[in-house]
Amino acid sequence: MKKYTLYVGLIMITLAMQSCPISQNNDKVGCAFLISPQDIVDVRSYDLLEDVEYHTYYACDYPQQMSWTPEQSEKTPHSVELHELHIRKRTNKSESIVIEGYGLYINDEYWTYLNFSDIPDRTREIIDPYTGEVQTLDIHFERSPYDLEDVIKELDKNYPELVHRINDTEEHSFKHYEVSHYRNAIPRITIDTTMVDTMETDMEN
Repeated sequence: MKKYTLYVGLIMITLAMQSCPISQNNDKVGCAFLISPQDIVDVRSYDLLEDVEYHTYYACDYPQQMSWTPEQSEKTPHSVELHELHIRKRTNKSESIVIEGYGLYINDEYWTYLNFSDIPDRTREIIDPYTGEVQTLDIHFERSPYDLEDVIKELDKNYPELVHRINDTEEHSFKHYEVSHYRNAIPRITIDTTMVDTMETDMEN
């Protein structure tokens, strides 16, 4: 029983570290999503030990998740380099968009930006602490009925500080971790559901 409990606990910790849900502990995590249809994007951030982490995101039409570690205490001086997310496009073939935050309320219903992916089924790999074997977990994200373009338009109007349109190859940094860390900071937008119902009917036909 102890082995099972530890194993399940390890799975939950692994999943939590690979995403940016609302933090349930004292560690602050910033989260943002990248939509870059034609350009490769390089990302730099730092962990709690201030070790640098580099990631490359390839061209993709659906939101790709990025995360970073902001300062963990009000006593910690803010450093743009250490406490913000840095991205740079390698090319500028088309506009890329960065949305800060992990999710939002649409018509009072909570959705993560992962729910707007064209690939709702994902896998996560963890290592069994007893056997050392790699275990694969299948995870399903419900596809949101709302159109991502409509969501971005509403965010542009109501939360312009969270939506960034990148049309160059300069480095940009992002720091609004609060929308990932605090529930009362999560964006709330309204979308006409009659438009959604019409869209779903057209798809069914």
